[in-house]
Amino acid sequence: VLLVAINFLGVRFDKTLDLTKEKLNTLSDQTQTAVKALTSEITIYVFYRGNDDKELRSQLRQNFQPYLDLNSKLKLNFVDALADVDVAKRYLQNERFAVVLDYKGRKTVIEEPYGEEQTTSAILKATREQSKTIYFLTGHGEHDIDADGRDGLKELAEALRNDSYTVAKLNLTGGDKL
Repeated sequence: VLLVAINFLGVRFDKTLDLTKEKLNTLSDQTQTAVKALTSEITIYVFYRGNDDKELRSQLRQNFQPYLDLNSKLKLNFVDALADVDVAKRYLQNERFAVVLDYKGRKTVIEEPYGEEQTTSAILKATREQSKTIYFLTGHGEHDIDADGRDGLKELAEALRNDSYTVAKLNLTGGDKL
């Protein structure tokens, strides 16, 4: 009866213990503080295509589980970009496999290797109240942030926007002021 009760409680209340000396499987104190402080829902979308990347999806589920255990406001969704095209169009550019964090309509891409540093950084970027603006100078033949190709910085500007930065042009010779 005691074994059945322990087994029932173990299944009902999933709790993991990190018995390693270095606490390798535990999130840092700073990460725990940031995640516990979340007041609005954050959704992590893992986009994949078809039946590929099963092992990577399984690994990501394990990587994100400690975050999900800390705060119920954090949600994890796996989305097949081939089957759910509407959601994929809303969040993806052309990536084959991507992890995107959505907080109040602001999206932030979680970069590989999808560890604690990258995940926590994405959460902090997405939840910061003030948007940071990065200005690109214009007026002296600088590369354009709206142009594709060799002389354009469109991909860089899009990457910055995906990291929750505001990107703008600034022409100091034309009288623009900060």
